[in-house]
Amino acid sequence: MKVNGYFRNYLKKVRLSNLKVNYISYTTIVLNLLSFIFGILYLACSLFGITYIFVLWDLFGAIIMAGLFFNLTFIFYNEVKINKHSKLGNRLNLVNFGYLIFFISGMVMIPLGNYSISASTSNTLINNFGSYFMVYGSFFGILLFGMGMACLNIRYGSNPEIWDRTNQSFSLSKKRIRARKIVKILLKITCYLILLGGFYFSLVLLFGMYLQDIISVILGIFLPMWSIFLSLIVLSTTLLLLKLKDKRKKPKRYHALGIMGSFLSMILLLPMILAPYSIARSEVNFSSAFGNDWRNKITPVARSYFLQTPFSIQGYFLGMAPKECIIKENVLFYTNETEGIELYFDAYMPINKGIGMPGQNSTLIRIHGGAWVLGDKGGMNMMQVNNYFAAQGYVVFDIQYGLKDIGLPSFLYPENVVGDFNLDDMMRHIGNFTRYISSHASEYGANLDSVFISGGSAGGQLACSTAFGIHSGNYTGIFGNNLTIKGVIPLYPAIERTVVKGDINFINPQNLINETSPPCLIFQGTQDNLVHPSKSQLIKDAYTRHGNDKCAIIWADLGGHASDMYFPGLYNQMFLYYMERFMFLCVNDFM
Repeated sequence: MKVNGYFRNYLKKVRLSNLKVNYISYTTIVLNLLSFIFGILYLACSLFGITYIFVLWDLFGAIIMAGLFFNLTFIFYNEVKINKHSKLGNRLNLVNFGYLIFFISGMVMIPLGNYSISASTSNTLINNFGSYFMVYGSFFGILLFGMGMACLNIRYGSNPEIWDRTNQSFSLSKKRIRARKIVKILLKITCYLILLGGFYFSLVLLFGMYLQDIISVILGIFLPMWSIFLSLIVLSTTLLLLKLKDKRKKPKRYHALGIMGSFLSMILLLPMILAPYSIARSEVNFSSAFGNDWRNKITPVARSYFLQTPFSIQGYFLGMAPKECIIKENVLFYTNETEGIELYFDAYMPINKGIGMPGQNSTLIRIHGGAWVLGDKGGMNMMQVNNYFAAQGYVVFDIQYGLKDIGLPSFLYPENVVGDFNLDDMMRHIGNFTRYISSHASEYGANLDSVFISGGSAGGQLACSTAFGIHSGNYTGIFGNNLTIKGVIPLYPAIERTVVKGDINFINPQNLINETSPPCLIFQGTQDNLVHPSKSQLIKDAYTRHGNDKCAIIWADLGGHASDMYFPGLYNQMFLYYMERFMFLCVNDFM
């Protein structure tokens, strides 16, 4: 009777275990399958230019995040329940190992692939095949792999060999045991390094503004915009490390490691968690500057070109398809043998001459950053941004200017732009472009009665100096005389910096602001450790002092310097959302 009682209790436990296995497995299959279907639908809509369907896109984003985190939960459940000392359990455990390694690799490949696509002038699949494969192969591969593992769990859900942890029938040869020990040691070292990096990444994300060492400065650029990927990498690495440890030997360390990894992952997820707050604050700032009724002024035609939401998770992972436009590269606009420079620009023009598009052939001049000593047009200005606005009917000019030569490695800049230049020289070079385009606007279909100037960092400072300088009318000897500035769009503008000398009003362009200055939209990360957020506030305060309320700051909470560099990232999506609407309002004099 006692034996039968033990047997009944054992069967009861097996049945309960099977129910849990099936519940978790079927949930994993459903979430991955839905993510897969919506992913295909999203790509199809992007391919055919369908920008808006229904609210299911927001649901899709939630399903993606739920699916990815649930896949990792699924792995953790297997780690706790699978009997690794049985033959089948050992094989299933190795599959789980493989998934985690593939998952981590995918979280690296997706942002790198999207970044590569955004830095290319070509929209064709063949020219960007490797980058697209990195993105879609990783994303859909993770989903398919997750469904496959769940199917294996269901198939073997009633097999006691896998779930009965008292079964110790499987053993390895000494040779395989030694090989596994070596692999485990290497994996453990790698995992600890990743977690150590995750700890440092968390410090940079939370306190980046106060960390001025070169490593923190570089990380401060990339970490915030890739934080969701980093969060998932840290969490999956934690699970991988837990699988390599024996919970029975040191349970306290085991649990402490799990808690620490989960905590770091949550910190790295903060930019996404704070996104609703960032968007709400941006909405308030934008409405305060440009009117509470600004949404009513956006026409249905314009809305069909615009982003439908300030942030979409599906766009973050799967990217935003490059837009079609006409591109003319490397047009010479200034040469000077005495200075030893030749300056070029790239032009991005709308198809069909911009007819019926929101931009109405308005001119957008983009000035790259680089601390006045490095960088170039093109990649430094994110070419996909140029494509994006050209496809909305703007004529976009991505320009070079002279850089100060301080002996940096030559790969950091094109040789044709460096020399002993100060800030006044740089402004003169940009002025030469405005003079050039004043007499060549018709060749590009550029409307000079509606001009926007934008740039990031040093380019943001130069953009402010150029726009406010033209509008002031005090520098007619430098700039073209037939440009009407409709708006200024500085991104983390490096004003009041003294890396290069020059006119005090060019160093401090806020001095040129007055009651009639053109509307201004600023983008600034709150944890920028290169350009302190107070610099952007100086511009806003100058507008306020002169009774001019047409200036708004879009704050990127926990964003660092150049957080817009990942085109489909949280911060860039949010800024594009308001930038395109800002420009439309300015073009149509709705402010």
